[in-house]
Amino acid sequence: SYDNEPYVGYVRDDWSFRRLFAGRTFAELAAAEQAAAEVEGVSGATMTSQAVARGVVRAAAAEATRRRDQPQAEVSMLARWVAQIDPPQWGGLGVIVVGLLTGLTRLRGGRFGRLVLPLVVLVYLGFGAGAVLSQAQLWGWAAAGLPRGATVLLFLTAVALVTPITAGRNVYCAQLCCHGAAQQLLAKAVRPQRRRWLTPVRRRLAPMLNRLRWLPPSLVAVAVLVTIFDLPLALVDLEPFDAYLPAVAGRAALLLFCGSLLASCVVPMAYCRYGCPTGALLDQLRLHGRSDRLSGRDGLLGICLIAGIAVVLWREGFHG
Repeated sequence: SYDNEPYVGYVRDDWSFRRLFAGRTFAELAAAEQAAAEVEGVSGATMTSQAVARGVVRAAAAEATRRRDQPQAEVSMLARWVAQIDPPQWGGLGVIVVGLLTGLTRLRGGRFGRLVLPLVVLVYLGFGAGAVLSQAQLWGWAAAGLPRGATVLLFLTAVALVTPITAGRNVYCAQLCCHGAAQQLLAKAVRPQRRRWLTPVRRRLAPMLNRLRWLPPSLVAVAVLVTIFDLPLALVDLEPFDAYLPAVAGRAALLLFCGSLLASCVVPMAYCRYGCPTGALLDQLRLHGRSDRLSGRDGLLGICLIAGIAVVLWREGFHG
C-alpha cells in the first residue's frame, strides 16, 4: 500500500475523519466496530485511515472493559488484603482504634485512659508487635516506599500523622506510643513529684532541661539531612524505640531506653518533653491557635526542605 508517515499526516489533517469519533464515550466507540469497517477512508491514505479507525475502536473497547472491571478488581484486591491480616494484627488494629477513640473523647482523662490503655499499648503494641513510630521508619519509608505486610504500623502511622492536622490532638504521643505509655506507668509507680528529696535535683536540672528544648527538632533535622545526603549514620541510634525488639536492638537504643526511663523517674515524661524527635515532628503538625505563625521549628524544617529540593535538582541535572 506504500502507506507511511506522510499518509498518517493526511489522516491527522482531515477533520471529517475526526468527526466520526468526536464526542463519543468509550462504550459508544467500542460499539462502533461496524461503522469503522465501513469507513471509506481519507483520500490519499485510505488503508491508513481504515487501520486508524479500527485501532480507535479496539483501544476504546479495551478501555471500556478496564473501566467496567476496575471496581471489581479493587474490591477483589481489598478482599485479598483483608484476608492477609492475621489475628494478632487485627488485635493491634483494635488497640489503635480504641486508643484513637480514647484520645478524642473524655475517656483519656479517666482510669481507662491513664492506666488500662497505657498498659495494653506497652504490652501489645510495644513488646508484642514492636509497633512504634521512629525517625528511621518515617524517613526510611519516605526514601524507599511503603513496605508490604506492615499493616499495623501503616495504620498507626496514618493515625499519628492525620489526627494532629485534623483534630488538633497528638493522639499517638498521648495514647498510642509504647514508650510514652512506659513513662506514664512509671510516673504512677514512682510518683516523683511527691518525693521531696527529688525537688532539689529537679531544680538543678531545670536550666539544663530548658536548653534541651531544641534537641528534638535538631534531631529531626539530622534525620532529614542524613536521609537526603545518604550519610553513614544509623537513624535507629537516635531513639530508644528499637529496645522494644531486644533481639535486634543496638547498644545505643538500649542505653537511650534505660536512660530515658531513669530520667522519667525524676522528671515525669522527661524523654517525651525534652528528647523525642518523632514527638516533636508530630507536634509540629498539630493544628492550634498559632498555627499560622512562623516559628523557629518552621525555619529549621524549611531549610531541610530547601536542601532536599536542591539535592534532587542537582542529581537530576548531573545524571541528565
